[in-house]
Amino acid sequence: MIISSRDKRGDPLPLHSLRKIEETISSFYKTAKSPIRPEMFFIRSYIANRLQSTLASREAIKQYTKALGDLGFVVIRSDSGPSRSQSSTNKKPKQTLPIRTHYRHSLAPMEWTVPVMLRISQQYFRLNDQHNSSQWLKAALWGRSATSGNVGVLAEDPAGTTLNLAIHNYPTTFDAFAGDLDSLFPIGTVMAIREPHLRAGFRATHALVRVDSPSNIVFFGSDGYFMPNKMKGHASKAKRRLDNSDPEIEKHSSKGVLADAGEVRKRAPTASLLHDRALLMEAQAEYGMGNWENALQRFKEWQLSHPPSRDVAVWTEQAQGRLGEQQSGSYDWVAIFQDSHNNSRIDVADYTGPIEVRRLRGRERGRGIVATRDTAVGELLLVSKAFVQVSYKEIPKFQKAEVFNVSMHRHFSPSQYALLPMLLQKLYGNPNLYPAVLNLYAGPRYQDLAPPQYNFSVPAEPIPVDPFDVKVNLDVDMLESICLHNWLEPTPLRHYKSSSLDGEDPRWDTTALFLYPSIFNHSCMPNARWTCIGDIMIIRATENIEAGTEITLPFASGLDSYTQRNERLQQHLQKLPTECDCRLCRMDRADSFFARTRRQNLVHMIRSDSRVQTLPFERLRMIERDLSSTYTKSRGLVRPEMSYIHELIARRKRDVNAFEDAIEEYKRALACLGFVLGEDERNRGRQPRPSNEKGPEILPISAGSVPSVAPIAHSIPMMLAIAQCYRSLNDRHNSSRWLRAAQWVSDMTVGGGKQLFMLVWVDLLKKLNLQGLAENVL
Repeated sequence: MIISSRDKRGDPLPLHSLRKIEETISSFYKTAKSPIRPEMFFIRSYIANRLQSTLASREAIKQYTKALGDLGFVVIRSDSGPSRSQSSTNKKPKQTLPIRTHYRHSLAPMEWTVPVMLRISQQYFRLNDQHNSSQWLKAALWGRSATSGNVGVLAEDPAGTTLNLAIHNYPTTFDAFAGDLDSLFPIGTVMAIREPHLRAGFRATHALVRVDSPSNIVFFGSDGYFMPNKMKGHASKAKRRLDNSDPEIEKHSSKGVLADAGEVRKRAPTASLLHDRALLMEAQAEYGMGNWENALQRFKEWQLSHPPSRDVAVWTEQAQGRLGEQQSGSYDWVAIFQDSHNNSRIDVADYTGPIEVRRLRGRERGRGIVATRDTAVGELLLVSKAFVQVSYKEIPKFQKAEVFNVSMHRHFSPSQYALLPMLLQKLYGNPNLYPAVLNLYAGPRYQDLAPPQYNFSVPAEPIPVDPFDVKVNLDVDMLESICLHNWLEPTPLRHYKSSSLDGEDPRWDTTALFLYPSIFNHSCMPNARWTCIGDIMIIRATENIEAGTEITLPFASGLDSYTQRNERLQQHLQKLPTECDCRLCRMDRADSFFARTRRQNLVHMIRSDSRVQTLPFERLRMIERDLSSTYTKSRGLVRPEMSYIHELIARRKRDVNAFEDAIEEYKRALACLGFVLGEDERNRGRQPRPSNEKGPEILPISAGSVPSVAPIAHSIPMMLAIAQCYRSLNDRHNSSRWLRAAQWVSDMTVGGGKQLFMLVWVDLLKKLNLQGLAENVL
């Protein structure tokens, strides 16, 4: 129904006409059992505004309260003000809200409901009813909401001015609901704000007083005393926090839990129930922090004075397993991969191989990772858990929206925007880890603050965590810059499918911040490659590396064009020189700007235009020649974008059963990615090994390195397609060789052997009818 508040002459409708409209709309709800009628809110609030203008305050109050009831608020009638007994005894009236807090609904935004509550407060003030006026003013404070990662609070300063306070990045508030916020910021909370600054509101008509860091909030008690000093020294406080330690460990506050448990152990009698519980909690907190030896020691100490416990035995076994992983770098990759399907947080230990952080020559290069000894292709260099990881699926629905940062002029996906609040929440609960994060690169503005070495030393003495007393001054601007320059959007290893996983855009899937891996420098043709399983990053050497050589990783795909790679790097490097100095980029810069632009347009057409997939072979060969002409003749065989057209022609040849031609096209595509065919493969081509020839099995590709220009999800399917073509030609020998080549590439970049290879690629092996052969020959 469309409602007009004016008649045909443009004059405001009289009140009796508005009442008839109200009755008409109400008639539609006669059969409805629910008291929630959102459409009635507009007409009743308009009638209340008209009554307010005629100074009919009590009638206006009734209409305003009815309007709030239409949105789901349960209004408590309190027109009488404080009782006589309260007035005679000079006691303060009971501070109860005029609406029920546990019935709060979010059918309307705060911009609708809060003005109505303020107008009710104004009408009571006109009636000289200060009690109800103040109660409705506090109800407006209670009417705050958590939107876009901040807590909006109506607060009053000492001068009596009502301020719109926007508290950003406060721990646990990003995914909190209204009831949780009422517990964190109850009515009557007294706090001081350090370094407040005004910001223009996006939708509000008044400026916001914005607070970016939780360390800028100082809480006071109701009597005006600084709250931490008032509570300091109470053993009961530590006991209460110990009772809530399990969820704190899940929220990555292990350091705070360890400090609380240690305080309880000091105060509790030895061999008491509280002492034993604190000891067990200390062991679990040490486990959560990755101190496996300390965790084992405390678990064994607990077992000495208690009968056998299955739960503690499991904890002890897990701690021993983590300690072995940390010392030897030996992991059960198959179990880890299977566990990642149900849990994105993998319980493994970090491992650091033969690498270290060094200051590199030249001021622009800064720090980097170098090999401390000679390493072979496929050797494990680093296993690192994400310091903070946010998945799109873990973000509450009310936070799943793109955010535009006005100061940076950039859009952020939901997982990117949630990374900073989650980082602050972890640092809030683990103050000891703050220096380790500050040692990361934070952009040109903080370039001089980055130390030449990366120091990850954590103080041995745990720092207690008090929700009202932040132990470190969190520099939100610097932490935001660290996130911006170091975050990654990893695509975790999963079962290979030809289509997009779950139909989701991978850019929206996951955003993570890693500590040690963030020190690696970028190269489009690196000598190492990273793979993620769940929230852990696995880094392996993709070629033989001599001691003292810098180890680089790809943070932009070599399959992208030169322009696309530069745009990707600019997101991390910003004002620093962003031209990559790797061999691939130098070769691309040798081509003209026109040639690079033409190449990018052709690749876009090949990948996105469905009509290209059905063109005759003559037209595809013309596109191949056109794409090849964009490269200089002296460039060499490494031409990543050429792999797209060769792969397309190979698929078309395979579809028409021209398997020999398809094999040649697939091999050309692999050569464009940097793979070197073995000597026997170049000499004999498709000829099978004679039956009387003996000797070790030789791979059809060079085992000296694994080209890292393209991800394995692009190269391994082509190797399996070659194996399928040989299988169709009844050449079991060469089909087996290419199956082994595909598994070898998987082992050198991920690990896990035959079992993990079969798990990841089982769907494609079934589709190509290679599963049985792979089970027999691998």
